Amino acid sequence: MTDCVQEGLLKPGQTLVCTGDSITYAPEGYVTTVREVLALRFADNPPQVINAGIGGDTVKQILARFDDDVLAHNPDWVSIMAGVADTVFQLQGCPDATTPEELGSTPKEFGQAVNEMIARTQAAGAKVALCTPNHFEHHWEGGDASVANRNIVDKTACLYEAAEQGDVLLVPTGEVLLRAAKEACRQGQRLLFTPDGFHPDEMAHAMMALTFLAAFGYELELPPVQ
Repeated sequence: MTDCVQEGLLKPGQTLVCTGDSITYAPEGYVTTVREVLALRFADNPPQVINAGIGGDTVKQILARFDDDVLAHNPDWVSIMAGVADTVFQLQGCPDATTPEELGSTPKEFGQAVNEMIARTQAAGAKVALCTPNHFEHHWEGGDASVANRNIVDKTACLYEAAEQGDVLLVPTGEVLLRAAKEACRQGQRLLFTPDGFHPDEMAHAMMALTFLAAFGYELELPPVQ
């Protein structure tokens, strides 16, 4: 794969802040790949890509720190990927929780928090990208994966609704992984993307990064076959 990409939504020298839970925080995850690819594309003046993810954060916790951890960087773009930690704590609880924000969110509460982050971002003059959360896999030991995924589907619907109502970019990171797994199943194979049922592995992060870049208009091209 080359670093040949088409002109996209991020411009040289602009700032992108990516916020979320542990899926975003992952040190060698999709945010790192996005940063590295954009650094290749804009060698002279690459966009600044800031990882503002914190492991275990629910959407309410992200909202509580949003001004200090996200908007304080004066971003041109803000991406939000949340929902997995919310679902984990909503379904299995959080024994160490000291505030209601740590206990996850219902889809309605999730949508309200996301809409508030969108409003704050746009009021600050920045643009928003909403990344859909990945689904749980059958080997998740925290509960029934099918119940968790119904919750994820409802939260994802909130993201699509928010994107339709405002000038918001929708990045289908979760759907791309789900589509790949379903296609493998149709071919008689099992394709898993998580070691523990909900944290994406290296391959999943690579696919999410490519999905993110494509949504921003950077289609990576394969070199011609010799």
